[in-house]
Amino acid sequence: MNNSKSKQEKLAELAALEQQERKNETDSAIADVVNSEEHKERLTKRTTKKPDVVKEVEETTDEATPSIIDGYKILPLVELPHNGRLYPHTWSFAYRCPTADEIANFSSVNENDQPSIINAIQELIRKCVVIIDTETQRQVSSLEINDGDRVFFLLKLREFYLGNQPISYNTMCMSCKEEIIVNLTAATLQYWPISDKIFKSFDGRTFSLDMGLSSGNVVFRIPTFDISQRIFRYIMNTYKNRDNSNKESEVFKKEFLLVAPFLYETGKESINALKNKFRQISRDGERLKAYVDLANNLKFDNKETFIYTHDCGSEEVAEIRFPGGWKKLFIGKNSYNGLFE
Repeated sequence: MNNSKSKQEKLAELAALEQQERKNETDSAIADVVNSEEHKERLTKRTTKKPDVVKEVEETTDEATPSIIDGYKILPLVELPHNGRLYPHTWSFAYRCPTADEIANFSSVNENDQPSIINAIQELIRKCVVIIDTETQRQVSSLEINDGDRVFFLLKLREFYLGNQPISYNTMCMSCKEEIIVNLTAATLQYWPISDKIFKSFDGRTFSLDMGLSSGNVVFRIPTFDISQRIFRYIMNTYKNRDNSNKESEVFKKEFLLVAPFLYETGKESINALKNKFRQISRDGERLKAYVDLANNLKFDNKETFIYTHDCGSEEVAEIRFPGGWKKLFIGKNSYNGLFE
């Protein structure tokens, strides 16, 4: 019997060793950041005591959850939307449990103010998520999180805070007409398909799409928290100054706002620079149409529904809902003896 290892076995062993070495480097890099004096100083400025409801976290968290380093859970790229293909492969993510003060601040948001809700979600995620570039061993700003991943990260933080409790609510099985309970988690979110051809035109932050235009490729940076905040500030300033003399037509404003997220190339351009770029694009009907079609068809955010399988065997579609509204998002099913169910 030949005891020598085959070439395939040796390659498999080598791949396993490389994967373990990469994991060790990632854990070490994240540990360096979360243990840094600068990071500790930021955390000590917040109240770290959590209400009694959060004590369930250590008791109910499954042993199969990601490894934890100094209170931060490691989030593998493959668990991110689109298996992490919309981020550089050298980036590693980790997230901590929100503090009681942070949840109290989030829960004070005005339910009827959509911009404020979006801002509150991004602020909570920004404070709790750490990104490390394992190649440079440097921390990446959490404002570089993709704008379309906002709900995913919010649900991950909620699950950490409430010990993996899902958001549960009633819906109707359309096949057997039975009322049932569905569970919404970060893992159940579904996303609009992105073709391999588009992924191949992406370097981890920037797309360069060959759309068959005589004027060349369409180049843009993937919309991030930072980019959405810049556009949001422009919208708010425009709204405040709506009564002032403004020469820009309503058509210009609507078309510009539609394609604005796809006009950034570095992510640092000013709004005026984007307007000038848009004016140039508008002179080329073919290119303008391409940008409008791009904005309408390339979707990075999650769908507003998710698929589940009912006991009757049918595959059903449920609408994503937050039954208690944003103020009760971080109150679990058994919190406070069920007083708020």
